[in-house]
Amino acid sequence: MRRQRRSQFELRSYAGADLYERVLREAAARRLSISECVRTDLSEYYAIRDELTECVHVHESEPDGEPRKRIVHTLLAEMETRLVAGLDRQGAIFEESLNVLAWMIERSYLGLILHLPEVREGESDQRARSARLRHAAWKKEVRRCIEMDGPAISALLTEQGSDSPKGPDSTT
Repeated sequence: MRRQRRSQFELRSYAGADLYERVLREAAARRLSISECVRTDLSEYYAIRDELTECVHVHESEPDGEPRKRIVHTLLAEMETRLVAGLDRQGAIFEESLNVLAWMIERSYLGLILHLPEVREGESDQRARSARLRHAAWKKEVRRCIEMDGPAISALLTEQGSDSPKGPDSTT
């Protein structure tokens, strides 16, 4: 008579009180029997262990004289690679958004210039002073609005310059 091959085998083990309590809590949280919980956890443990073993074997074939990397170094290097790739994608998205914003500002400025009359001779100094005063008032209002919603943005504006109507090209 042929013997059937068993698909499951019985394991028996003893555990300390802390480990036993932890397994009970884990099984209850996952709504599994203790046996199912232990079986699942062992399967996950061995899967992780196999994956980590691959990292170690990758570095066993390094040339002599060069120190062999450890698992942690390998995992950190892989994580760093993934982080850099993610940051590169985010940087590209940010750069594209910034280019769109620059284009919008440039188009707005062009539209403004198209509708403003030319400055007559002799009025340029007075108009420049007036423009700087209006610009300072505008910056002050923007800062007031931002302070209501975003102190960090307000700090950024403060670092970039003051509300003073005198700029680097001021004639006064």
